Amino acid sequence: MDGWGEILRIPAIKVPRGSHSADKAVQKGITAFKFDDSHDLIWLGDSSGYLYSFYGMKLQPYVSCRVCQGQINQILGHKKGVLTLSSKGVRLGTVEGISIYRVICSKEHGGLRCMTYTSNTQTEVYAGGRASSTGSRIFKIDLVNGKVSGCISYSQDLVFMTCNLQYVIFGRSDGCVDVFDPKSERVVKTFRCHSASLSSIFIHDNILMTTGYSLKKDRFVPDPLVNRFDLQTLDSNTAADLSTFITLMDISDSGDYFAFIDGMQNLHLWARVPDPMSPLPNFTVYGKPVKFPSVNNEVIPMMNRLNFESAFPPLNGIKLPHYDEMLLSAWPPDAVFKVGAVPKPIDYEILRGVRKVQTFNIAHYDKDKFGSRNIVTKYEKQKKLNIPKFISEKDSDQSDDENESHNSEQLQDFAAARDMSLPASSSSNRTDNISQDKIYPKKQNVFETVSDSGELPNAFKLMRIAYSKFGVDDFDFEYFNNTRFTGLEADAGNTYTNSIIQLYKYNPPLYNYISLSLREDVADEDILLVELGYLFDKSLNANGHHCAPSNFQRVLSTNAEARKLGLITENECVYDSYGQRKLVQVFNRFLLEQISRDEQYLYTTTEPVRLDSLCGVSTETRIVSKFCSLERSFSTVFHSIDINVLPVSLNAPASLTIVDYIQASMSKAVSRPINCDVCGKRHPIDASLHVRSLPADLILNIDLTDEQLVDIRFLKGWLVPEFYVARTNDGSSVLFAKRESVPSQVPVRRYDITGLVVQITDRVNRSHLVTLTKVPDKTGKLDKESWCLFNDFLVTEVSQEEALDLSYWWKKPVVIMYKAVDTEDKFVYDCWRQNLDVSILYKDHFARGTREGKIIEYKLLTHDEPPLPGTMVAIDAEFVQIAPQEFEISFHRPKKLVKPKRLVLGRISVLKCDGKNAGECFIDDYIVAKEHIDDYITSFSGIEPGDLDPDKSKRTLVTLQTAYRKMWLLLNLGCIFVGHSLKGDFRMINIQVPPEQVRDTAELFYLKKEKRKLSLKYLIYQLFKDNVQVGNHDSIEDADSAMRAYRKYLELKSNGTFEDILQRIYLEGQMSQFRIPQ
Repeated sequence: MDGWGEILRIPAIKVPRGSHSADKAVQKGITAFKFDDSHDLIWLGDSSGYLYSFYGMKLQPYVSCRVCQGQINQILGHKKGVLTLSSKGVRLGTVEGISIYRVICSKEHGGLRCMTYTSNTQTEVYAGGRASSTGSRIFKIDLVNGKVSGCISYSQDLVFMTCNLQYVIFGRSDGCVDVFDPKSERVVKTFRCHSASLSSIFIHDNILMTTGYSLKKDRFVPDPLVNRFDLQTLDSNTAADLSTFITLMDISDSGDYFAFIDGMQNLHLWARVPDPMSPLPNFTVYGKPVKFPSVNNEVIPMMNRLNFESAFPPLNGIKLPHYDEMLLSAWPPDAVFKVGAVPKPIDYEILRGVRKVQTFNIAHYDKDKFGSRNIVTKYEKQKKLNIPKFISEKDSDQSDDENESHNSEQLQDFAAARDMSLPASSSSNRTDNISQDKIYPKKQNVFETVSDSGELPNAFKLMRIAYSKFGVDDFDFEYFNNTRFTGLEADAGNTYTNSIIQLYKYNPPLYNYISLSLREDVADEDILLVELGYLFDKSLNANGHHCAPSNFQRVLSTNAEARKLGLITENECVYDSYGQRKLVQVFNRFLLEQISRDEQYLYTTTEPVRLDSLCGVSTETRIVSKFCSLERSFSTVFHSIDINVLPVSLNAPASLTIVDYIQASMSKAVSRPINCDVCGKRHPIDASLHVRSLPADLILNIDLTDEQLVDIRFLKGWLVPEFYVARTNDGSSVLFAKRESVPSQVPVRRYDITGLVVQITDRVNRSHLVTLTKVPDKTGKLDKESWCLFNDFLVTEVSQEEALDLSYWWKKPVVIMYKAVDTEDKFVYDCWRQNLDVSILYKDHFARGTREGKIIEYKLLTHDEPPLPGTMVAIDAEFVQIAPQEFEISFHRPKKLVKPKRLVLGRISVLKCDGKNAGECFIDDYIVAKEHIDDYITSFSGIEPGDLDPDKSKRTLVTLQTAYRKMWLLLNLGCIFVGHSLKGDFRMINIQVPPEQVRDTAELFYLKKEKRKLSLKYLIYQLFKDNVQVGNHDSIEDADSAMRAYRKYLELKSNGTFEDILQRIYLEGQMSQFRIPQ
């Protein structure tokens, strides 16, 4: 090679930092190699995911960084930096090693091997590889926006890609090359290059060259010839002989350099130098300068400069004496201080209350929350709650006996089931099913409601649900509730609404009013009033277990008015304390107004008479102008009062109570300019609003600023447990905090507090909401002395004194509810049972259309066979996925599941279990999907794409409200549900079924010591030698299989062979890994 010479040879593999020997580097290999297109750099990628670059002809190390977990498969130059390809995606980074973005194409399986640009604009690349891993696709990646822009179907395994101005070349693993036209997205020519595989491909203009292997005697032998192809004529011919051992090679853009990696992982750099006296050229023709770290050279004074030409020896040659005592430079630890730290920003709560006095900005400083100023406090480690393990991780020794006894109580035969009586319509009998002793603690309560140190008590802290690989069902909710009252889960979205729901639920008039709506047949519209009634009834059946308000949240999220008001927090928006309080109060007003509209629709009335009689606030608004004859007045009914007017205190300010704030807020006045429609001019008007009378249920929105709420803290007894209302001669209401303040001959109406929603804010300004409310006694009557704290799923008892104490820095009132004592104070849990409409069980109720053209797989019930107490029905539900799992990945700990996959109900089937028509399906509902479906999970659900779309489906589609009402009616008519793994089905349907109405074959055929439950498919095979669930699942078949398994269980229990058969099933399962023989 005349004029060419080797410039430098260096090891290409870098020894990892901390290694004592270079032997460790042998385990790695260079897998990608490329000259930079615009800088004098050579890029290398190794099998461990590290990217290296070397600068100039001296191959000076420039950048070293790790860009992926696996090996780097290919490197491409880019105008913004450098592109690297891993098995799962593409990374674009700067030449300095800073990552710009990553695009994950094949997240689960990987399989990417090669990539290439689609044009010389460098705006798009193709990435492909092993077809089985990429789903037989080539990914199109938009490099401008950094995302996958599309896919191309391609069934072959790829090992190389390259392109010219017209075609993209695909090098296949079988030794063939496909010439692909990116405009028409089709293969225009296929060349058979090598009999076994390709080792490299190269393209220049219209010339394509390939090298590869042949298979001889079961060995890959390098082909001695280079194949040459003309892409203009699409012809082929053999070019030249090749017999060197080079793993990777590339030529610089200038054509004056080439470099290669040999078999010993050494990097060789060669250059062409025609004249020994001429300077060496660059890697690129028009290269950009390479940036290096700037060095700030310190100017050394002349007196401190060393004169190396003097006779004195250098300083590093002067020996230091041996010291026996500590030097002054050894500073003691208590004299070392951290400097240069960024000061802590001023809390936004302080900044919100800033007011200007003359030329100074002054704000209130809360010493209780932020501590004393300018005083160093000793750091004290906070005590952590001893949260239990997940249920799946607990020691099952103790639970074995409990579960066995639970199963023995749960299991009954058909005859015993038919003797089960339906609870009477009286509310007292409904509460007999509730464990009355559960309100008393069974174990020591670690959730304190009082703190002597001034810190936030455990019971008031923000509660988070932890997720294991089994999802939310593995979380131990029971640990957080020792009462018979139900908490609400905090993972259904819009969790701030839980506080208002709990406040309404424990107000007897509101509870009875909302529950009464359940007797109406409503299945078409999304009615929040009815959904709230379903949620109240589900909470009652839960009997102290946790409850998920998922159906209520789904209906709320589809409400157009709620979205317009910003009440839907799908992205977990973070609000400050003031913004969160406003959000809850807006939701409170919206919910009351929506309930009033729902009442008018439900009962076909023009006014919400029932709600107005409970919490309707009658007001009179008067508008007057001093500049013209404008004078108007009109009456309006609101359902809550906003407390946003400060009272004028004639006495000592410390004597003010909430009664004074209510009285002040009952008369409001404002003056503002308007364009008058009487005189046609713009002038001020005076508007006033006066509350004429207070309702039986008084709902107050505490709409005060942070500074005004701080003032309330120092008003002892501000939140009074009761107050009195007297009427004056002109009909207006006057409020008194004490009875003795009113003459004895004057009639008064007494109001007692029933509950309040408070905002809890910790020292780092994380805010959440809790509810403090009175709870009913055993007879269903509101107990004046019993209070409970509802912090989402945490429920614990609290004293009335503690509930009404607002002197803490972390506690602010948001919504307060009072109730007149002359109204009903007893919960009528079964008020909906009288005149209950059950007609929906006997008719079709499709979301759209009629039976014509639909696939009908069920037969409707007739009035000759109504569901009765003890009627057994087999049930199975199928689900679809609307959102995948979300994980938190960190280098310091294992990946953590932060949000489980979201499933919604897709199909539900119910079969008769006895009678002449046993095994006949009478409900087979497909649920209309209103959300985007991420995955139909067809192999497990049997639901095909399009089955839940009203415009395409031929299935019997119904709304979620229709399907839910049918299940709710069967539950409350006393039916017994037979199925397999019903816990998950009930959770997706969102119903709470008492244990005595459940026959779950997954629990019946379960050996606790084995810690593994049998699948329905394997159980049916062992019991009947039948194969079910062949292909996709079918809910009718699964329900029928569960019914057969339960009948077999009763048979085995009656002849005394159940334990032996179950032991044999598990023994055979262990030998076959619980798989059915093929």
